[in-house]
Amino acid sequence: MKGKATQGLLRPAVCVSAMLLCGGAWGLDLGGNLGYTYRSLTGSTSDDASSHQLRGTLNASGYIWQPWFSNVHGSLNVTSDHENVDRAQSSNATMIATGDLDLSIMPQSRTPFDLNFSASDSRVDVFDVASSVTGLGSREFNTRRLSLKQTYVSEQGNHFQARYDNEHWSSKNGGTLDSELFGLEAELRMNKQKLFAKTSYQTSDRSLLDQGTKTTIINIDHFYTPSRALRVDTMLSHFNSDNNSLLPLNGTNINGNSTTNLSQVSSYVFWRPAQSRLTASGGMRLYNLNTDTVTGHGTDALTLVGNGGLFFQMNRNLRFDGDVQLSMIDNGEQRTNASREKGGALYQSDIHSLPYGFEYQWNTGADLTHQDTEYEKLTNLSLRAAHDAQRLWAHQDGGATRLSLSQALSSTQGFGDISTSTQRLDHSASVSWDRTHSGGTTYLQATLSDARTFGDGANNQQFLNLQAQRHQDLTRKSSLSGNLTVQATYQDFNGRSNNDTVTATGQVSYRHDDLFDVPRLRFLSDLRTSRAAVDTGIDRTEWENRLDYDIGMLNVSGSWRWVSVNDERFNLIDLQADRRF
Repeated sequence: MKGKATQGLLRPAVCVSAMLLCGGAWGLDLGGNLGYTYRSLTGSTSDDASSHQLRGTLNASGYIWQPWFSNVHGSLNVTSDHENVDRAQSSNATMIATGDLDLSIMPQSRTPFDLNFSASDSRVDVFDVASSVTGLGSREFNTRRLSLKQTYVSEQGNHFQARYDNEHWSSKNGGTLDSELFGLEAELRMNKQKLFAKTSYQTSDRSLLDQGTKTTIINIDHFYTPSRALRVDTMLSHFNSDNNSLLPLNGTNINGNSTTNLSQVSSYVFWRPAQSRLTASGGMRLYNLNTDTVTGHGTDALTLVGNGGLFFQMNRNLRFDGDVQLSMIDNGEQRTNASREKGGALYQSDIHSLPYGFEYQWNTGADLTHQDTEYEKLTNLSLRAAHDAQRLWAHQDGGATRLSLSQALSSTQGFGDISTSTQRLDHSASVSWDRTHSGGTTYLQATLSDARTFGDGANNQQFLNLQAQRHQDLTRKSSLSGNLTVQATYQDFNGRSNNDTVTATGQVSYRHDDLFDVPRLRFLSDLRTSRAAVDTGIDRTEWENRLDYDIGMLNVSGSWRWVSVNDERFNLIDLQADRRF
């Protein structure tokens, strides 16, 4: 299965390459490189592994026959990989072919055709500790993807496109994943109107789970602008997914077949006159979800939501807003209606100058909300008042100190079927200092916030953030930089649970160009660490030392990385040599 799928995807690329070589391709710029890579991974709890790679890369860019007829860009990477796993006493020698090809026929015409083929292999492209890119369970995987696009552009500038995608993913332990996609797209631009339509049909098969999926998607967006002040957005979409799995569910003998259908249509109107202080918006959305499984636990729900709102800017300080929302949910057995109305006002003062160079501003606001869900009726009144002050000190040496203070008090009263009373007091302070001096820059910042809630659902929350950064040019060709961030949080909910969390991250980097006065010899030492003061956190430290040297067309590099992830330790060595041509 794996070999047939790979051959099926490689065949188009081989045919195109044959046309370029045998059909008389010209106007191409050729280049590439030859290289060698040695990689070594030793771990405290994992198998030690090493690999030797001989590789060659050929790059081509240009056109076939005439530039207006076709453009081509491609690369071919051939790697001979010899891998050894010491503890398992095993070795593996393989030839790996990766690369990509982009071919465009008649690119400037009204009927351009595009072909893209790409192949990748994690043994060449990925080499990391605890890499998340190997998502399906294996750290060795390869992918092959073929994409074909045919576009038609009308005389009026409308775009139509048909596409085909074929992708194959395979790994040593994760099986294979094959998918095919057929799609159509249309983009129509008319006077005061735009229409975008997309539809696709995709099949995918995953061998490890013996699972197949068929997915159909239809999406249509329409935008109508009859005037500068008025706009109407309408959307129609449909999603269908059929899943078929031969593996049992929950230890039973029932297979995992299921069907999901989701359809929705919505239309929203926006009225925003340029010279008016009043703006309005509103719309409706109809949403239908239907799921069906062989176990009979399906879902059939129809939801209708409508809303509308007004915003009025009386002057630069005072504004009002209000909105209403109505909803209906019907699951076939029961219908539920709900409504929510809200009105509010906000007043924000001008910025005032205070003694000692402080700038001061205050604001106050109120919101009244009513909700009716047929089961209960709730009315909430929220009041809020806040003020803040800032100060900037500019120093003669070019640095600056900034101080920011703020305080907010809010109260929420609930009436109706459920009565609640909550008050909250917030304080925050932030101070920062920066300086540029003696070829270096320094930045320090501290932020502290405190939130206390009284009444129903009483809780306390504190947050502290400390940050320090420094960059120093040691010489004309060397520099040292570092940063440290410490965060601490404290939470207390009704005195029942305390949760103290402290995390710290830091980095120190040293860079030296023309090391030992050797031109184009670069050295980089980079140390990164992160600590979490909770059992579920991850402590990680990584130290990389790297040398790069360019000699004409030859590039040589070597790096050593020491990685510590919780209780695991890793050493990674990477040596590379590349000769461009």
